[in-house]
Amino acid sequence: MYYMNGDTAIGTDTYKKVYNLYHGSVPYPPMQMNIQYTGGTYSFAYRDDSLNRKVYMVSSGQTTEKLWYDFNLNVGDTLRDSTS
Repeated sequence: MYYMNGDTAIGTDTYKKVYNLYHGSVPYPPMQMNIQYTGGTYSFAYRDDSLNRKVYMVSSGQTTEKLWYDFNLNVGDTLRDSTS
């Protein structure tokens, strides 16, 4: 289970931090529970560039962002590989 907690600045951009709460096969809590999450392992951060309709992510331990989602794409469009 992932949850967001806090912000981080990388360069001039602000990112939302995302944590991984569980590792392995730990059961999820019932959905009707109101749980305040703490702890977990920092996994990645993301930022929403709403002006350009894109979402970027930065993996844990990295400072280079990658395009995570482009809301400008249409069916049949091609997006270059961001893993390289």
